[in-house]
Amino acid sequence: MSTRRTTQDEYAAIIEEDARGELRPVPGTAEVSEDYLEVKRGRPAAGTKREELVTRTFKVSKKMDDDIAVKSKYLGKDKSYVIRAAVSEYLDRHKH
Repeated sequence: MSTRRTTQDEYAAIIEEDARGELRPVPGTAEVSEDYLEVKRGRPAAGTKREELVTRTFKVSKKMDDDIAVKSKYLGKDKSYVIRAAVSEYLDRHKH
């Protein structure tokens, strides 16, 4: 597995590919549907059961925070969504 970080220019190229409809998943990576891990804002409708959310606080490097911000802007989602998706993917890949 590569440890090289994606550059801002590479992110821009990826966004352009997606805008042209040419973006394809990299073999071996996970693809997450748009509604996966979606957390709706506001109160749920009466009688709707929802999983309880808890708040976690942790530290990340400035670089990682910048990467999360770029990804959240690209997806049009908030940073919490990106972090939940990343943690969920990690847990799915590392089940025992």
